[in-house]
Amino acid sequence: NTDNNRLKEGIKSLEHFVSEHQDILITRADKGNSTVIMDSKEYYTKMHKILSDKKTYTNINKDPLNMITKQTHTLLTR
Repeated sequence: NTDNNRLKEGIKSLEHFVSEHQDILITRADKGNSTVIMDSKEYYTKMHKILSDKKTYTNINKDPLNMITKQTHTLLTR
């Protein structure tokens, strides 16, 4: 029970710290079962750079989800 209380106290402390430091981003890593802590401006700069690569990503005008869902349903009901 003491360990449980310490854990709850630690979580509250962390939540308070994160709310006071919104320049810090805490997220799950792409690979592996780990957590990444980084400056939020750096994160958004990196994401913008990655998503701006026109060789890898293109802008779309319409959300393709409905069409893909219909096509998948058609394939599954054959």
